[in-house]
Amino acid sequence: MPDELKARHPAIEWREMAAAGNFYRHEYEDVAARRVWDTLIYHLPPLRIVIDSELAALGP
Repeated sequence: MPDELKARHPAIEWREMAAAGNFYRHEYEDVAARRVWDTLIYHLPPLRIVIDSELAALGP
């Protein structure tokens, strides 16, 4: 993600998100179901709001 986008949304834990993505892609055999659940329930909804607002700002 571009730095300016990250700066507009400081509440998103960008570094932690990248680290989790690397973990899920490369250490998937060690991923606990609880970690996946927590990601889906607690971390994706705020990210979805950011994505929706960024897409809306682009216009139709």
